[in-house]
Amino acid sequence: MAAAVAATFNCEAAPPSACSTRWEMVWNDEFDTPEMDTAKWEYNPRGRATWSRFIATDPADRETVNKFGEGVYRSFCVANPNPAPGNEMISGAIRSKGKFHMRGCYVEARCRTRAHTGNFPAFWLLPAASDKGWPVCGEIDVWEQIDDQPVAYQTLHHAMRYPDHPNSRKYFEPVGVDSTYVGCEIPDIDPGQWHVYGVEWDAEHLTFYIDGKETYTVENPHFSAGSWTEDVTWPFDQEFYLILNQSVGNGSWAKEYDPAFEYMTEFDYVRAYRRAEPR
Repeated sequence: MAAAVAATFNCEAAPPSACSTRWEMVWNDEFDTPEMDTAKWEYNPRGRATWSRFIATDPADRETVNKFGEGVYRSFCVANPNPAPGNEMISGAIRSKGKFHMRGCYVEARCRTRAHTGNFPAFWLLPAASDKGWPVCGEIDVWEQIDDQPVAYQTLHHAMRYPDHPNSRKYFEPVGVDSTYVGCEIPDIDPGQWHVYGVEWDAEHLTFYIDGKETYTVENPHFSAGSWTEDVTWPFDQEFYLILNQSVGNGSWAKEYDPAFEYMTEFDYVRAYRRAEPR
């Protein structure tokens, strides 16, 4: 399967570097089977964060909000048929943690979503191992879409961006750092149409793409002062795993969700590449 996909790889929907013979596909899911491929994914557990607070945990609910097959993974967020306070909706989310981790590669997903008030889907990455919590661990948001905005968000989170966050202050004394590398907002992106969102990264750079066009590049600042060592100010030189999810807002960024609406995001494929030879 991987060889066939590599043979038909579309250079119009990827950064130029991924179209050269210096890159090889190392992992992918085309969502051709009617069930989740458990060798590649697991269901993300429910959490307390806005995006994870409604994740389905009951097996029947998981089947309702996670649909696979016909070349697409469909992630939903819908009204809970058995609602309770704090449990008014159920949402879908899968992750590759423990199945596939990556560092220093290019990864992309082709997806589209139903724009609506409260919409908050994402294709993103978290580190496979971190004991200091968010935002110190680092986070790469390859794509997020908010409400009915025709905007694609590609964002980076790390301690240097949030030096006053409780977790940052817990581990690192104030040194007056305030990062300017936060990501970008790309306007005029119709979220209801298919787009390819990707990121390429290594120890020195992070570069985001949409439909093969570079949108944002950041360089490792190599900043260190006291306990603010480079692994804090650049936490992206480690292994990350993938998350695909459909969540809804609570009014803090995305607006409050509409319980009468069926939120859905479709993921056509996810593909990861690594360099077959160095730069």
